[in-house]
Amino acid sequence: MNLKFKNSLLMLEDRPKILINNKSYVITIPESKILKLLIENKNTSITKTELIVTAWGHPDFIGPNSLAVAISNIRKIIEHDGLILKNIPKVGYKLIIDEPLKHQNRTVNINNRERALDNVTLAKNSAIITKLTSSPIQILIFSTLTYFVLYLIHSWVLIN
Repeated sequence: MNLKFKNSLLMLEDRPKILINNKSYVITIPESKILKLLIENKNTSITKTELIVTAWGHPDFIGPNSLAVAISNIRKIIEHDGLILKNIPKVGYKLIIDEPLKHQNRTVNINNRERALDNVTLAKNSAIITKLTSSPIQILIFSTLTYFVLYLIHSWVLIN
């Protein structure tokens, strides 16, 4: 049985391997079972327990790092095809295949210059603003420093 994903092919007969651009990468049977499950559930989170049970049958039969090692080995191979095997904290893993990118551009007027901003830039700017305004103490410190700087400038202007 073979599974096609992006430009790759997971071959499960005999010795499991992945073909990417006519290059063959041999993987272990548990790694092939993990990758098969991730491919069948692409762009969906799979729990660590589900991956372990699929690959080894029971969590008690493997060492504490077996899943992490298998995931690391798979990542090293599939990155040759530009695929991402994402860790979902406290849940498991997700194989990102053909996830649509959002490229809605917006134009912003900055100092009489037009500048196109994509959603990634807008999200980064939003995250920065959220961090800067997330704590009342940070707001108080910022306001106090701003007042002090303006007071110094005002005093300097009056002296001159």
